[in-house]
Order: sequence, then structure tokens, then C-alpha cells
Amino acid sequence: EAQRAQRPLRRPPARPDRPSAARAVRAADEARHRRAREHRRAALRQARRRARDHRRARTRARRQLNFDRRKRHQWL
Repeated sequence: EAQRAQRPLRRPPARPDRPSAARAVRAADEARHRRAREHRRAALRQARRRARDHRRARTRARRQLNFDRRKRHQWL
């Protein structure tokens, strides 16, 4: 009982090697923002690629159509 009286009743100090909760929240927030930014960049890249492929396909179809029109008299 004498030992219990000598022991302080306040909580121990925070561990200096463990970062604060606010820092953890901010780190999670930044990670979420980074993931969102990368996702947005990937979506833009994908959209640009689809647009380019679409342009290529239409160009190719137009050229094929012109070619067929020119060559039609040979097939008849």
C-alpha cells in the first residue's frame, strides 16, 4: 500500500516514437488524394487513347471506302 501511494496517478507521457493522430489522419488524407489524382490521370490517359483509336478507325474506314469507290469499275 505504501508503494501504491508513492506511484503517481497521472497518465504516462505520449511515446515520442509514435506520430500523433492528426499526422496519421493527414497522411491518410494525402494518400487518398494521391490515389484519386492517379486514378484521374489514368482515366484521362484511357480516354485519350480511346479517342485516338476512334479517329484512326474512322480514318481507315474512310480510306477503305474511297479505295472501294475508285476500284468499283474493275469489279463490275
